[in-house]
Parts: sequence; structure tokens; C-alpha cells
Amino acid sequence: MTSGGMVWDTSSLFYLGSTCSHCMEQMKTGQLPAFPIYCNPGLEMFKSFRAYDDFEEEPLHAAVLVDAQGRLRWWDVSWEPFSDTGFLLEESQRLLSLE
Repeated sequence: MTSGGMVWDTSSLFYLGSTCSHCMEQMKTGQLPAFPIYCNPGLEMFKSFRAYDDFEEEPLHAAVLVDAQGRLRWWDVSWEPFSDTGFLLEESQRLLSLE
């Protein structure tokens, strides 16, 4: 998938920055999985994945899975970060094994 000039073929977490207590807690406790964490100050990627609240004009947390063919397989967008990284890994493996 191409979005904001980037090609995605993996699971990604959208990181809101050091002012987000949820993000900082996950980083401090080592709860983050071994896949990319994307920070986009211009918010283009957040908006392209609907991880942006237009009313509040703020980015939202997002966990996104896009396969190598560019198909969006799964995503979760919320005010709170998706913290069940074990589920995310298992579900990513399951979804990517489907044809």
C-alpha cells in the first residue's frame, strides 16, 4: 500500500509523541513489539488511515496491518493505544497466512 509516499508491507504502530502519556508508558515498560513505530509530524499518514479526529484536530493511536500486496488486512484506531501486542502478532500471522 502506498500512502503519504510510503509503501507499507508490515504491521505498524502510530506513535503520538513524547507528550502522550500512553505512548511514553509503553516505551518505558518495554511493551512495544518489534515492528515499526511511525511518527508523522505533518499527520498525513494519520489522516490517510483515519487515525485523526477532525473535530478535536488531534491524531489518534493506530495499529495497522498492510500485507505485501498493499491490502489493508486489519487496523485499530482509538484514543488509547492498542496494548495487546501478543494478540496483534498472532492475528497478523493468521491474517497474512490467508490467501
